Amino acid sequence: APSLSNVNIEGGVYYYNTNTLTLTGNAFDSNALAANDAVVIKSGDTVLETIPGSDVAANGNWSVILTADDIPVNESTAITIEVKDCVGRTSGVSSYTVCRDMTSPAVTVSLATDAERVYQKSVNYTFSGTATDANLADVIAVLYKNDVETDQETALSPRGTEGAWEWKVYDLE
Repeated sequence: APSLSNVNIEGGVYYYNTNTLTLTGNAFDSNALAANDAVVIKSGDTVLETIPGSDVAANGNWSVILTADDIPVNESTAITIEVKDCVGRTSGVSSYTVCRDMTSPAVTVSLATDAERVYQKSVNYTFSGTATDANLADVIAVLYKNDVETDQETALSPRGTEGAWEWKVYDLE
């Protein structure tokens, strides 16, 4: 039976922020791949791309570019890939999820309170804000002091659906 391997979008939801998505993989059969539809890529019942056996390299490598028309913006889209051999046997359907994320997150930051901003030799600050995006997974905060990036960076976990976060910085001189 034919097989599919080394697909470049494996593992969880694959996010990208361009109008095209290049898919690559490896299709193999010990006899021969199908002449007209060796690799079939679908979204639901809609065929997005069909790769003929002649377009699959001798080592099994194949590549195809999906366009903006294939994947909607800011939605997780399930796609399937199936490999066929010359007598119609299939590799089985392999499923993947992609998301064309074309919208930047909206971020707000609240400054430290007046009490925290009173000059001290060593001071603690609490920063807070929100980060919202249809595909928000996490927030990375980098601290700048006098317009220079410091070595203080942290991953923040937004609380709940509003994307609220808080970061306490200690002993900032």
